[in-house]
Amino acid sequence: MTRKRNKTSAREKFAMGAKEIQLRDDGEIDEASLKPAKIVVPPAPKKAKIDLAQAARDYLDSFQGGALSFKFNKKSQIFLLRNCYDSEKVPDNYFSIFLEYLAGLKGKAREVTLSAAKQIMEGKQPTEGTNEEGEPEVTPDSDAKRERAIQIARVLA
Repeated sequence: MTRKRNKTSAREKFAMGAKEIQLRDDGEIDEASLKPAKIVVPPAPKKAKIDLAQAARDYLDSFQGGALSFKFNKKSQIFLLRNCYDSEKVPDNYFSIFLEYLAGLKGKAREVTLSAAKQIMEGKQPTEGTNEEGEPEVTPDSDAKRERAIQIARVLA
């Protein structure tokens, strides 16, 4: 009795994605040649570096726009809280919006921000460095930071 094999024709196997069909010495199809060809996927393009300062300004703009356009963004909040004393990263026209934003700040972020503002106000945290006597240097930049710290403390107190 002859046994019928349920074989897929070579043409069908080739259509299923085999690279090239090879025959063994005995005339049978070499199963290893029927494996589909590997698909090489090019690496994803690198994401453009996001300007966090610009993203934070956009975040404040959306906050000012109202509840419909505003969506919380943790990265922007962290950037703003860490850099709120720097007038280059948070310009004066955005600082007033930032103060409105701070009024709604709650929890640990509020406590830490108030504590940092108090330290800057008291001069415990050197803003630029120290002079020969070991006292904090007073520069126009440190005065601006101290003024911002006072405004932040008023809002959070």
